[in-house]
Amino acid sequence: MERLIVSRQDMEEIITSARRELTGPHSRNAQRAKEFNEAFKAFDTALAETVQYLDRLDQNKPRNKRKEDQLSVLWRRAANAVRPFDSNLSDRCFLKGQGWLSPKLWSDPEFINARLGIRDMRNALRQMNRTQPRQEIPEWFPMAGFAFAVATFISLFALLMMPDITPAKRVIFNAWLAFCVAASGAFLGGQAVASGNLALPILKDSPIKFSAYGGIAIFIVVFLILFAAHH
Repeated sequence: MERLIVSRQDMEEIITSARRELTGPHSRNAQRAKEFNEAFKAFDTALAETVQYLDRLDQNKPRNKRKEDQLSVLWRRAANAVRPFDSNLSDRCFLKGQGWLSPKLWSDPEFINARLGIRDMRNALRQMNRTQPRQEIPEWFPMAGFAFAVATFISLFALLMMPDITPAKRVIFNAWLAFCVAASGAFLGGQAVASGNLALPILKDSPIKFSAYGGIAIFIVVFLILFAAHH
């Protein structure tokens, strides 16, 4: 019997391939979604702290220079976090922070139309929430969907051409055909959700979940139909 020998070069290639899979497009998408959530949180925190402070001023409480410096820091952090997603909004956050350092900015003619008010920033936060990145799917999803669609077609052709088979083998064939249909629908459905071609209120931002739940549902329905057709 021949011994299986793995050279150091082969092992390095295996490790490199695994690392590529772990740091591929799907992982980058997950990292970008994480960064977006952090940016949204930084923006939301800066806005909430500002609203609370302004409410205190409306109650005729004295200004707090230390608190205003903290607000400036929060807005600058929000500007840095938001920059990769919206440079214009990042500039507005930066100006908001500068305004708390130097209140003269609020009345500066250059920034009168910069939309730095609380209502403007609230609308910006709402818009940011609507445009959050979708959860994307691996690049091989549509190819897998096409492969299982071909397998489904071949299985259906075989079902029409083959003679009667034993009940035990019929159950196996039914399960295989149901699996092919389910896998094809799951992969192609996940692709449709990710690209925005399939609007589902619950799972529209989760193509992976849609593929899992949809695939199981399709398998059960198809298997039961095939089972009922021969009983």
